[in-house]
Amino acid sequence: MTKDTKRNAIIFAVFLAVAIPFFIWLKKDTEEDMDRPHKRKGWGASCTGNNECDGRYCMDGRCTQTCSKDANCPSGTCVEAEARYGDKRLTGIKLCSP
Repeated sequence: MTKDTKRNAIIFAVFLAVAIPFFIWLKKDTEEDMDRPHKRKGWGASCTGNNECDGRYCMDGRCTQTCSKDANCPSGTCVEAEARYGDKRLTGIKLCSP
């Protein structure tokens, strides 16, 4: 084996050592994405879980979004989430009322 042939073989082996795990990871990640909804729902759409909503929150069966004031909301009403829904995990978060 010549010096160039050995060098090419080493480069190819390193390439395979990196490429194979990458493609395995890519295939796994793609399969997991198939379990998720392909298009997230917008504000006011019906939902059963937060992962369905574009605004990240599903409250009272409707998609909602975070806000800082009434003007940020399509409904015109921004509420303290903890007070509205009685969930301590929502402390400090304001949501548009669906």
